[in-house]
Amino acid sequence: MYSRRNYYNAYHGRRNRRNRKLLILSIPLFLLTLAALVYFILPEYIVFSADGFRFTFQQEEEVPLPEDDLTAEDLPIVIDGSPATTTPEADPNAQAQTAIPSKAPDFPTMYGVVDELSNLLSRTTYGKGLAGAALERSCNTLVFTVKAPNGIVRVPILSAYATAAAEGDDAQAVKEALSSLDDSEILLAARVSAFCDNTTPRAFAESALRTGGSTWLDQNNQSWLDPRSEMAVEYLCDLIRACKSAGFDAVLLDDLCFPYKGRTELIDYDEEDSPEARRAALEAICQTLRRTADGEGISLSVILEEGDAALSGQVAEDLAKYFHTIFVEGEPDSALESATHGTDCRIGTIHKKAFALPSDSRSVIAGYLQ
Repeated sequence: MYSRRNYYNAYHGRRNRRNRKLLILSIPLFLLTLAALVYFILPEYIVFSADGFRFTFQQEEEVPLPEDDLTAEDLPIVIDGSPATTTPEADPNAQAQTAIPSKAPDFPTMYGVVDELSNLLSRTTYGKGLAGAALERSCNTLVFTVKAPNGIVRVPILSAYATAAAEGDDAQAVKEALSSLDDSEILLAARVSAFCDNTTPRAFAESALRTGGSTWLDQNNQSWLDPRSEMAVEYLCDLIRACKSAGFDAVLLDDLCFPYKGRTELIDYDEEDSPEARRAALEAICQTLRRTADGEGISLSVILEEGDAALSGQVAEDLAKYFHTIFVEGEPDSALESATHGTDCRIGTIHKKAFALPSDSRSVIAGYLQ
């Protein structure tokens, strides 16, 4: 028999199940609402510090900084670059536009004679004896080859590009031998092969002149650093610093050019290569080297190559802007006279004969003392 009690119990049970469903559905809705509250409202009242974070429901009063304590970080930054509120950045090319000062005014006309560093190591009195004999003949400079085309550096060098094979085994002994001449009035000049280098390109092949995926070699089977590479220029600047540290007063740069002898047509230059590009690249290098030399307080001279300027990139008018003396092997021609006319740059000759004081104002580097 159907009874009222049975009906009530059935109805009550159905209502309880519906309530439980509503309760279950309301829990996610509540959590979503709470999450929205935390995400959009509470962060405004959270303060982060070195000790963690804390809640604050009272706006903190901003304390203005005294004008004397303001720094660049405290000033407003305007992204659109308005001239009224921004500070102009330094021009990265400003240094390159700086006028080149006069070249080593304290360094006299070079009257030099060549000698070997190995002779300084032969006996302790050799250096002073050579210096004394040179000064007696009015020769004021001793010239030593510090880096030949073989790439070996004969003095200690600090450089990211100086490999163990590049520094000579007797580099420290050479530096100590040169120090014996510190109290002499004789000047010391270091002859340095700039880009012709048969050692360093083995470790830095990506900065070497190449042909068909291999390192290019000149007519003497010597490799060359690419003058356009940053590595080659930085390494040369490090060589100038090393010469100064070893006690030299001047650096004489050889092979400061693009190669112009041998099968140069096989070199893999890029499409932008041209005589004008080589000239511009070499002048930029000379400017960098000159600033390095000025910073070290050392004089800088160069040997003018005999090759075609369209290949070598060397132009006497450009060199005259940056070097104390331009040397040539043999007699200088009228073109060099014209290139240096009206400049501070001097002209010098290099020969293998005995030293003799020149009758004019030219510099000279002789092969030996008579």
